Amino acid sequence: MANCVICSAELKFMNSPTFGMGKLSDGVAVCSSCFKKINNINPKIAANLKKETTSSIMELFQQKANDDSQKNAKLDEILAHIKTLQIDNVSQFFGRKEIKELPNILATSETIDNLVSGIYNGGFGLLVSTNRRLIFIDKGLVYGLKVEDFPLDKITSIQYETGLMFGEIKIHTSANIAKIEQVEKKTAQNFAEFIRDKLSQPKESVPNVSQPDILGQIEKLAKLKESGILSEEEFFEQKKKLLEKL
Repeated sequence: MANCVICSAELKFMNSPTFGMGKLSDGVAVCSSCFKKINNINPKIAANLKKETTSSIMELFQQKANDDSQKNAKLDEILAHIKTLQIDNVSQFFGRKEIKELPNILATSETIDNLVSGIYNGGFGLLVSTNRRLIFIDKGLVYGLKVEDFPLDKITSIQYETGLMFGEIKIHTSANIAKIEQVEKKTAQNFAEFIRDKLSQPKESVPNVSQPDILGQIEKLAKLKESGILSEEEFFEQKKKLLEKL
């Protein structure tokens, strides 16, 4: 019997992709488990695996390992930085799925200075403040990753309201009012006041996202689309928003 060219598992009927989908152009094949990994990395390559060679698939896995290593290093750096922020119960954020997406979302030299959790457009996620913008990140189970950003120079004001237990943050821009609901009462006030203070600073102290950074963000979005995290529609929607800043 033949063996999987990736993991060397013996290929049998029960662990081989159906309809010969696991075969490569150089006559070897992969098992169902490795085929699934290839599909998770790049669905287009998995769908046309018969055009690939052992060498190209090995390069695909090596590139994925390199990307994961860089992402993990960046995530560790982000987590270490968040720990230094003066935020109540900061440890509550570390287990959230949105935090793990930050290496793919933040631009080069973009740093976090505050964050809160809440509900926006029906999705529960994180509102992250950076030195350049506010970003709402929702990593849902059903609809995948949703990211919406509010550049600091587009925000006209920020307001908050509080109830018995929870508060609401309103982000005013020239064209919209974004409401972040179900924010912990004290946190809503502290976050809003923090952003107000930042907006009151001289304009030159608030850096704009440069063209190279925008292009870098588009590249990150493209990788998210290729890996299946973003749909085609979500990719073009986020890309359009970035291009509008150029």
